[in-house]
Amino acid sequence: MRYDTVNEKTFSVCNKIGMSRLETSKKELTRINWKIVRRIVTFLHYNNRMKKTNIAMRCAMSYDRFIRYLDWMRSIDLVKKELDGGRVELISLSEKGIDLYQSNFKDMVNLSSN
Repeated sequence: MRYDTVNEKTFSVCNKIGMSRLETSKKELTRINWKIVRRIVTFLHYNNRMKKTNIAMRCAMSYDRFIRYLDWMRSIDLVKKELDGGRVELISLSEKGIDLYQSNFKDMVNLSSN
């Protein structure tokens, strides 16, 4: 027997406080996978200033999952957003992101290439 995660009681509470089912869905990261963060930071270190879609594809991630990680990384100032030509958002590493790569991830990349 399969149970629905949003039952009648939960749905009525959501309606009372004005939340829709879309707002109750998981939009934020619950746990940080540091292998994914390392993959994104390393990619941005070698390929500076790229579009979000291209980064997600090259890091072999779904776009919505990548956006969750990007929002988290932007909130702690690891990446920065730049506008190129007024409409195109380009993502690059901030100074803090470069420091993170050089202090933590650079040695791991060198070890994995041996």
